[in-house]
Amino acid sequence: MVQRTIAIVAGGTAGHVFPAQAISEILGTKNNILFFTDSRGRKFCDEKEKQNMVLPVRNIQGSIFKKVISLLYLGLATLKSLYILKRQKPAVVIGFGGITSFPVLFAAKLLKIPIILHEQNSVIGKANKFFLKDSKFLATSFENTIGVDSNNKIIYTGNPIRQVIFDSKRRRTKITAEIFIVVIGGSQGSTIFDTTIANAVTGLPRDLQEKITLFQQVREENNDSVNSLYEFSSIKKYTLQSFFKEIPQLMADADLIISRAGASAISEIEHLRIPSIIIPITNSVGNHQICNAQSFELQGTSKIILEKDFSAEALRVKLEDLFIRNEIDISNSKIKHTNINNAAQKLAIKVNEVIIGSRL
Repeated sequence: MVQRTIAIVAGGTAGHVFPAQAISEILGTKNNILFFTDSRGRKFCDEKEKQNMVLPVRNIQGSIFKKVISLLYLGLATLKSLYILKRQKPAVVIGFGGITSFPVLFAAKLLKIPIILHEQNSVIGKANKFFLKDSKFLATSFENTIGVDSNNKIIYTGNPIRQVIFDSKRRRTKITAEIFIVVIGGSQGSTIFDTTIANAVTGLPRDLQEKITLFQQVREENNDSVNSLYEFSSIKKYTLQSFFKEIPQLMADADLIISRAGASAISEIEHLRIPSIIIPITNSVGNHQICNAQSFELQGTSKIILEKDFSAEALRVKLEDLFIRNEIDISNSKIKHTNINNAAQKLAIKVNEVIIGSRL
């Protein structure tokens, strides 16, 4: 049996790449996967995916000169995509939003290759909105996605979760007094996020600090300043990195996760059912992180701090509420493991329906 080729494009942030990886894992068992990303998304890919197509895409922002350069790169990426798609002849192209998806989806449109879209956030992104009319359907992570009209092109699947999250098993028990905290800064982390969290944690009572084991994702340029804050504190077990490859297992082991409100991050936290404090980015496109967080908070094990209210003191109080006043009982957090990645399975079924339909 000749394997079909399926093109998948996701780049920029982990929020775009991780759901793409999840669907790639399922569809890749019986199909050849052509995975497109950019230099930013490449760092989130495994070795097999890194051998695929890296597009020269940059965000269109900054000065007029920088915008012109970015548009030139976008043109080159479109030409590269046209060349690759014409040679590889994929049965379908699946786009996961962001500027990186634009050249591949535009090339697919020109070549009349069926297009499928997936929106991770609660607010539709610009690229997905642009190509919606050309797509077979848009799969959404939220039942009510802002910015799209309810029609037969909108299919609610949920946000695909990577198999590595399903495979993560909690290795720790609450036998000791250790408090295990994981901080996920996200691809759009900031100095404010990194240092504010450090100041909040180091402002906790000394006896509480001594119980903490901390893994914090920080931007590389902020590592030294954040490290200096912990170095003179009573927290002796801490690890700072710009990206943790083992983040799924760290999340599974956590008593508390502090995170931005990227769709992939909160989907994975929700699946693991780990107590969390969510600080959405205020200037995200369409304020989608705030919308993501508000939907997520309803599950009851998460607390939101809006960025306008985010300070070391506000976070310190919230941490004391959790660890001293037991506002959330971290000892009873449960990991909800299932055998099937429902969102990815649902999307995979719909992808196969499009492929079969296009061949009839």
